[in-house]
Amino acid sequence: MTDMLRFLQDRHILVHRDGSWGLEQSVREATRMIPTGISSLIRLKLYQLSEDELQLLTCAAVQGVQFDSAVIAGVLSRPPAQVEEQLQELDTAHNFVHKFSEQEFPNHAISVRYRFVHSYYQNALYASLGPSRRAEYSRAVGEALVTLTGGTVRSVAVDIALLFETARDHARAATYFHQAARHAAGLFAY
Repeated sequence: MTDMLRFLQDRHILVHRDGSWGLEQSVREATRMIPTGISSLIRLKLYQLSEDELQLLTCAAVQGVQFDSAVIAGVLSRPPAQVEEQLQELDTAHNFVHKFSEQEFPNHAISVRYRFVHSYYQNALYASLGPSRRAEYSRAVGEALVTLTGGTVRSVAVDIALLFETARDHARAATYFHQAARHAAGLFAY
C-alpha cells in the first residue's frame, strides 16, 4: 500500500494541498494510470532502475530475501564500497532493500547484510532470470559464500547446497547437504 501511494504521488496522480489529499485528474483518468496489482506495481518500480542497479538486485535475489554486500561484490567483481553505496541508495531512494546488520566473515571481509523490503521484490527479480543466468549466478553466489566463510560453512551449508543444486553442480550440492545434515544431527535438530 505504501508503494502504491508513493507511486501515485510520484506520478502526480495523488497530491497533497491545503492539509488534505486529492486526485489531480478525474477518477476515470486516475484509474487508468493505477497498476492493476502488486505484480504490475513491482514491474513499474523495477523499470525505474538503471541496468546496473537491476543487475545488483537480481544477483542479490539469488542469495535470498537476506543477502550480503560482500557476496554481491564478489559475484559482480565490483569494489565492496561501491556495492554498499548502491545498496544504500536503493534503500533510501527506492525503498527496495533495508540494511539489516553488519558482519565480518571468517576470512575478515566486512559485509553489510541487507534484506528485501518484501519477498515479492525478491521473488519477482529471481523469476526474471532465465535458467542459464540463474544457474550462473547461483554457482557464483555459492562460491563467494564458500570463499568468504573460509571453509567453516556449517551455518550456511544448506544455503550453499541449494545454490549449487540450482547451478546443477550436484556433486558439490551433495557435499554441502551432507555437511548441513551432520551439523543438524550434532545439534539434535533431526
